[in-house]
Amino acid sequence: MQLQKNYTYVIRNINNCSIEEFKTRLSYESWGSIFGYNGNMDVDVLFNSFLNNYLRIFYTSFPFCKIIEKRNNNSWITPGIRISCRHKRCLYLLTRDSDDTNLKITTYCKTLTSAIKRSKMVYIYI
Repeated sequence: MQLQKNYTYVIRNINNCSIEEFKTRLSYESWGSIFGYNGNMDVDVLFNSFLNNYLRIFYTSFPFCKIIEKRNNNSWITPGIRISCRHKRCLYLLTRDSDDTNLKITTYCKTLTSAIKRSKMVYIYI
């Protein structure tokens, strides 16, 4: 049988609350070292200082969030099986709500089960 793969995505958690937190942290940051108040006027040093402060705030406000997406490999399900499953569901609801003893769903279920098994076998071995 084929193994199903789980796909993992890593994204940043960005929502209204984290955006407000980011704005607040930016407003409380001391930007004196960036504007050259300490006597250093080298542009590269000032830019690196700004970038370090900005990224530190950015990474703490918007942490990584891991998303695991499970992909089911149901390509063996044919349109006929889907239609039969819907029909079986309707029959089940009819038999559940009625007291009629003539309505029997067991033979339909057995036929559908054998069709599903055959479809899986054909998919796996071809």
